[in-house]
Amino acid sequence: MIRTRAKRLPIPLVLAAVLTLLAGCGAGRGGTGSTIATPARPITAVEGCGPESYTDPDVRDHPLARCAPNTPAPKKLAQRTKITVSAATLSAEHLAPLLLAKSLGEFEKENLDVDFRVLTAADAWPLLGRGDLDVVWGGTEAAMFNAIASDFHIRQVSGNFIPAAGSKVGLWSSTNGKVDPANPKISALKGGTVASIVGPGGVINYPLSEALKKEGLSIKDIKIQTLPAADILTALRNGSVDGAWVLDPLWLELQKDPKVAHLAGQPEGEVLGGAFMGPNLLEKNKDAGVAFLRAVIRTINTYFTGDYHQNAQTMADVQRETKLTQEQLTKTPALMFDWEIRSGTAARIQEVFLSTRAVSYTEALPEDKIVDRSLYQEVVGRSQ
Repeated sequence: MIRTRAKRLPIPLVLAAVLTLLAGCGAGRGGTGSTIATPARPITAVEGCGPESYTDPDVRDHPLARCAPNTPAPKKLAQRTKITVSAATLSAEHLAPLLLAKSLGEFEKENLDVDFRVLTAADAWPLLGRGDLDVVWGGTEAAMFNAIASDFHIRQVSGNFIPAAGSKVGLWSSTNGKVDPANPKISALKGGTVASIVGPGGVINYPLSEALKKEGLSIKDIKIQTLPAADILTALRNGSVDGAWVLDPLWLELQKDPKVAHLAGQPEGEVLGGAFMGPNLLEKNKDAGVAFLRAVIRTINTYFTGDYHQNAQTMADVQRETKLTQEQLTKTPALMFDWEIRSGTAARIQEVFLSTRAVSYTEALPEDKIVDRSLYQEVVGRSQ
């Protein structure tokens, strides 16, 4: 570890400082996000990463960017560097590229010592902004936008995944007759209640809003009820809610139920989360930040291209690292891992959060205060 951590303040003082910052933003327009400038780094061609390794961020209907297996090649850092990554859980398939990058030695090839911490998003963002974490792997939540508006230097530096074509993650109708299963229309949900496992600050409200928008509705035309994942299906079936946003693997239980209908899924081609870095890797040691992404991207190119569920060795590795069973992993389609970030996604998500007052400011932050594509561009040797 080559970095010296800042001395930690007592937790009550830290929380008080964070809440003061966020309250200040909520009083008006809010902060404009950190404006710390970092010098541009040269982009050079990378062996194994051709034109297919980068797509136009303005195009939402795009093929997945990929390099050849085992590329890009490692560039071992001169000094061993410790990186701490937080996630809400480690027992999830979307963490597999990170977990395998560690267990199969891809981080080691970069001279990185990576460890993981399980933290809620509410706990993680202040720690990332203060430099007590290096990476948060999570969703593009309202709390992240609030942290940036409070002038924490945090940026999304990569995406995570998009659901496979066969996935039915998304908006489902209930059994109470508001939506006709034989002719399901999202417009029938107007004035109704839709259940979700997250509150108003969850990124799931963005695809929910997009689905409603296609029928001339807004998220203000429904009531969102927060329910635990275990209660979502019961609420749908007994008619206590009119619809619900149903995640993997719960939707599998609804496929053969004639009284419910799948109304909409996640917007195509857009990741709704990924890797977020703070000042440690954006300012103090960007070489290590690039090395971290290089190891993750190399892992994706080597083990997670195509239907990796058909590769017995890869699935054995994923099962070992996530602690999920083979049945849990294979009963839903393989994820489509996507390290790229689409243009405009942050603006569209903010539009929803602003309309529901889930963020503590009143004018959307510009994309360059939220997203930094330069790290993965350097990794694959492609500039925008």
